[in-house]
Amino acid sequence: MTKTEFDTYVNEMRTYRDKFVVHLDLEEVMYIPRLTVVQESVSYLYDYLRAHEDEGDFFVDAPAKASTFYAHSTREGKSVYKE
Repeated sequence: MTKTEFDTYVNEMRTYRDKFVVHLDLEEVMYIPRLTVVQESVSYLYDYLRAHEDEGDFFVDAPAKASTFYAHSTREGKSVYKE
């Protein structure tokens, strides 16, 4: 994804957040952005911080990889969700 594409995506997320998540405006149609980009971005940041920015041992209980944390959270969510 180029910087321009990412910037466009960020603006789409902000619009979604501002119009439907934080404030329910008068918009009648909700466009939910692709959430895989968010997941990949957060995973990259999480893994980077764990690998390069943990001199103070700030992540004592956190899994070493974002994918491990995400998988655990997904299993936990599915175990309590009832359709």
